[in-house]
This record gives sequence, structure tokens and C-alpha cells, in this order.
Amino acid sequence: MLRAKSSKALLVSDAVYLSGMPPGEYETHIGGNVVLTPEGRLHLARKPELLAGSAMMLADAVWRLAQSGQCAFPEAWDMASIRPAEAMGQAEPYGLKRGAQADFVLLEKRKGCLRIVETVKGGRSVYQGDC
Repeated sequence: MLRAKSSKALLVSDAVYLSGMPPGEYETHIGGNVVLTPEGRLHLARKPELLAGSAMMLADAVWRLAQSGQCAFPEAWDMASIRPAEAMGQAEPYGLKRGAQADFVLLEKRKGCLRIVETVKGGRSVYQGDC
């Protein structure tokens, strides 16, 4: 897929509210009883062959894609940030301008995954992760 789509490939997530929860059985307001496996697979409790949504956070998907060797981390990050914004007409043109307010995401590699420490938009902190 990456070879076919090239610079038009996007990385998105439809992660449900169980993302980041420990493995186990949960009751949801939509699907009833579901099971979140230690591998991160979310399926219906009575029909394990049927998925019940995604439990992978987008930062984890970026990390996994980069670790797979199919692309470098900067390209995986762009697939999950700049490219979807461009596809929705929300991305401002690239380019550094002296005096411009910063937009960035501070990441930390921890236990084989990425953790979002802080997100800054227009020079203002809009998200800070819990430690």
C-alpha cells in the first residue's frame, strides 16, 4: 500500500475509549462485552472472530510503522500529522518564518513505544501528558 500510494498515504486511527486500558473483558455502550487481548486486539467476547474497534493509539501506530522498516520515522509521522491535515485542507504551508509561533509535539520513547509528552500549537501548550 505504501508503494502504491507513496506521498499520498495517510495513517489514521479510529481508536475507541478502551485504548490504553489493560487487557481484559469490558462492557461497552455499543458492542456489549468485548475482550482486549495482551496483543492489543479488541474483539467481541462471544464472537472472537469479530473485531470491536481499534485499541491502538495513533502515536503507537506511527512507532510500529517506523519500526517495521517500511518507512523512516519522519515519513510515518508526516503520514499521521501533516498529510491528513493537508487532505482536509487544514495544513498551512511549510516553511520556517522568523518570529513565528511554534507548532510541535514533544515525544518520549518509553518501553518500546512513544509517549506524547506535550503538544504546542501556535506557541501555546495545548496538551501535556501525565507522567
